[in-house]
Amino acid sequence: MIHVGVNLTWLRPGQVGGSEEHLTRLLTGFVDDPDFDLTLYVLESFALAHPELAGAFRMVVAPVAGTNRLRRVVAEQRWLVSHMNHDEIDVAFHAGGTMPLRPGPAPVLLVHDVQYLTYPQNFGTVKLTYLRAQVPRSVRRASVVVVPSAYVADRLAEVFDTDRSKMRVVPHGVGAVSDPAVPFEVERPVILYPAITYPHKNHVTLVRAMAEMQHEATLVLTGGEAECEELVMDEVGRLGLTGSVRRLGRVPVEELERWWATASVLACPSLYEGFGAPLLEAMVRAVPIVASDAAAIPEVVGDAAVLVGGTDPSEWAAGLDSVLEGARPELAGLGLKQAENFTPSVAVDRLRDALADAHRRAG
Repeated sequence: MIHVGVNLTWLRPGQVGGSEEHLTRLLTGFVDDPDFDLTLYVLESFALAHPELAGAFRMVVAPVAGTNRLRRVVAEQRWLVSHMNHDEIDVAFHAGGTMPLRPGPAPVLLVHDVQYLTYPQNFGTVKLTYLRAQVPRSVRRASVVVVPSAYVADRLAEVFDTDRSKMRVVPHGVGAVSDPAVPFEVERPVILYPAITYPHKNHVTLVRAMAEMQHEATLVLTGGEAECEELVMDEVGRLGLTGSVRRLGRVPVEELERWWATASVLACPSLYEGFGAPLLEAMVRAVPIVASDAAAIPEVVGDAAVLVGGTDPSEWAAGLDSVLEGARPELAGLGLKQAENFTPSVAVDRLRDALADAHRRAG
């Protein structure tokens, strides 16, 4: 049996979007695995938010809250390294894109994306400096590098001159929805966009497209608030769209499922995705997609979406109108077919192989 120490000390629940869901699904796949024994090193907030994992694995809680980045990094460098040594792990799985200076035995690094290379302006000076120093060093020192898409693997190989052979693509995985939720009663078609208002999520272009659409529709925005929240809501007001845009913020899982059941189309105007979890969520629910032709998005959706250039509201309006008027009736079926490439079992099996490969390389 391989003892894997999983570094989750970077993960504050509700703050990292699809990365948290991706990881919790992956970890769930290791419950009662006869070949792997997992110890999770976590923040207290993570343990409280995921009791299902706390009951399945040994969890070691870090002595920091995670709200102060400097304290968290120091804890990772000292506290985490000490505990991993004490626990005699075989493979150190660092799931947050960087590793401490002493990463532990057979280090495996999960890099969710490298957005900072494409859009450095979206990052504060301190964080950008940290990423520029730590990500290349971590990628070089990792025995195996896990990524969610071939796009991220190619970027790492290109920018850091990294051996592509040590990279393993472990995509997000979502199972089929066997019991769909009850849709909301609505008067107009619903365009759904579940995303935190980060700059790269490009909400403003979508709001502007609403003002140019031929079809009357309601745009439902779920997800937490970030840097662009005020900008987005100001644009809604400026364009007179308060009756057409519903900004719900974070909603319970049950409510989000009802919006998925209600949605006529998923809009994903994001300018950068290392994978794009909502795309997969839409496909398994047979919800048609209009998305940006950026980063990993084309790789994930294949031919199961209408792809649009990033920031032209007129193009977005035309793309959304085309789906609402039924110009691509085959999209739902194509989405279900494409989603078969991204099941939980595929993702977990690939991560198992990556961890076992690192253990073999360590000899």
